[in-house]
Amino acid sequence: MIERLLEGVVSQRGITDAWLVEKDGFVIYSKESPNSQPANQAVQDWLSLAHNASDAQTVTLVQEQGFVLLRTLRIGVLILKAQRATNLGALRLALDKLSEDEGKMDA
Repeated sequence: MIERLLEGVVSQRGITDAWLVEKDGFVIYSKESPNSQPANQAVQDWLSLAHNASDAQTVTLVQEQGFVLLRTLRIGVLILKAQRATNLGALRLALDKLSEDEGKMDA
């Protein structure tokens, strides 16, 4: 069910990695390219940034090789790694739709 919910986001062109992490740090979904597991400290830093943002806000970190996007959902924090050529506008729209779809599941 989680895979189906996230499909519209993680299948976006340019997404290399995705993790859905519960508030306690447990990874409940991952899609990774080979050898891409981030350091534990990086994940903790990303989670802290996501928790400081409002629920409907996407935090975008610009890195040398691309972007890291963070979105807090009801079921956890979605962490996405994307290449530089990724269409961030389309990705943000897909994240907004994901938030809407997640809300419909609760109703």
